[in-house]
Amino acid sequence: MNEILKSMKDRETVLKKAIERAKKDKGPFPKGHLRISASNNRVRYYLMTKPGDSSGDYIKKGSRSIVPKFALKDYNQRFLKDAKEKLARLDQAISLLSASNADLTYHKLSTYRQELITPYIITDELYAQKWQSARIKTNPFLLENLVYETERGEMVRLCKMGTGPDCTVQVGDRPKLHGAIWACPQPAPLPV
Repeated sequence: MNEILKSMKDRETVLKKAIERAKKDKGPFPKGHLRISASNNRVRYYLMTKPGDSSGDYIKKGSRSIVPKFALKDYNQRFLKDAKEKLARLDQAISLLSASNADLTYHKLSTYRQELITPYIITDELYAQKWQSARIKTNPFLLENLVYETERGEMVRLCKMGTGPDCTVQVGDRPKLHGAIWACPQPAPLPV
């Protein structure tokens, strides 16, 4: 959830900067707007100044220097309208997600209350804590060759890194020996 909020806040920052840049470009635009017509691979530009006029005045080749100004004016007006609307909705979504974040409900409780319950949504940090605190259970019917002690004090068997079906090393559970041969712990069941 935090990644989503961060991504939304980053997008909000980008939108705010773009809106500020568009407001600076808003400067004094000429009156009217641009209509573009294309036929037979030829583009024609028309200046629309009179209300209700659907055709406009044709802009001749010698006067085409004003065309980019009108194109920017139209883009600027559309962009500001859409960006402001999107920013308002983004702000609304950010405040909604920040105010009622179900993931954080467990962490808002006191530590004494947290010890009494199991959260419905387990965060990555809590999952890692449970994984680390889980003890390895060995098979009492199968004699294992547990000869090396890990930093956590667990006894593990010897295998080459990446070989064997049981050769997995838990996060934070590095064996004390160094080199090409590693001690691999018995895989622990995932905490529920």
